[in-house]
Amino acid sequence: MIIRLLITIVYMTVVLSALAFDFAIEARVSNPALEGMEVKLRNDFHGYMDSGKIIDGKVVLKGNTSYNSYATIHSKAPDNRNLSVGVVVRPGLTVINLENDSVVSGSPLNDSLRAYRNQVTGILYEEVMPLLKGIIKDNADNGIGEVMLGLYMNYCSPDEWDEVHALISEEMRTNPSIFMANSVFGRMRDTWIGKNFIDIEGKDLDGRDVRLSDYVGKGRYVLIDFWASWCVPCIHEAKEQLIPLHEKYAGDPRFMILGLSIEKSVERIADAVSHNSLPWQQMVATGKNPMGVYAFSSIPQLMLIAPDGTIISRNIPTHRLLDTITRLLEE
Repeated sequence: MIIRLLITIVYMTVVLSALAFDFAIEARVSNPALEGMEVKLRNDFHGYMDSGKIIDGKVVLKGNTSYNSYATIHSKAPDNRNLSVGVVVRPGLTVINLENDSVVSGSPLNDSLRAYRNQVTGILYEEVMPLLKGIIKDNADNGIGEVMLGLYMNYCSPDEWDEVHALISEEMRTNPSIFMANSVFGRMRDTWIGKNFIDIEGKDLDGRDVRLSDYVGKGRYVLIDFWASWCVPCIHEAKEQLIPLHEKYAGDPRFMILGLSIEKSVERIADAVSHNSLPWQQMVATGKNPMGVYAFSSIPQLMLIAPDGTIISRNIPTHRLLDTITRLLEE
């Protein structure tokens, strides 16, 4: 068995070496104030692949990789602006403009990526999901597929994930972020729509011991807002979407919003709640991490629970979830 494993490893090493190619990415700037600024190239496979400093308005980043993966060139300007350009790494020279987030020349794949991004921007959820799936299928072995898969996984079900995961190349499946997502979707089945909620221990903002079951499964709809005090998008969503929803149904005993923090500091959550005037019930998870229990990898995250404790909705855009709540309470 050990000998067979070693032979497989050697074989894969030889194959990947044969497929490997050299690349170069020239990052350009026109602002003299950016002279001497450090620029880094990073992707999921190799971490930081190369770095250099802007000299005479440009820097060339080089490396060797085994397939047309997606990478990011980024730096911090002297005025603390973050400059970043995403690029599909391909053989030969690719030229980018670091100041306006664009690929100048040298890569049809990057032209296609820009076109695809424009194509999927602003499209309704119902239309964009099959469109993304088609793009992934057509780019199953390059960085375009990686980018579109990253968008697709935000809103797909475990079954939909299995379908697109089967479409991509074996090499793309070894991408650390995709490998991790595959594990998350495997665990997500236990807390998917139609399953009963899983209990979590925590504390309220007064420091009292509470459980998720103190609020959920009590004969009312519960919208759980998974968040953290440091999460800027979480605060924005709460102010723009959840506060109006709370005000609309504040007197309705059939519905409540529950903030469930993924961080364990009651003090920080209490400060954030007070500073941002968030009026609904809060719970700070002190036991198992909610992200592990409910198998999600980013926040903000919203989940709607039925009066009997069954999960009604998750992994859909916020506006669709809010429409679902309105329909349930006003039908």
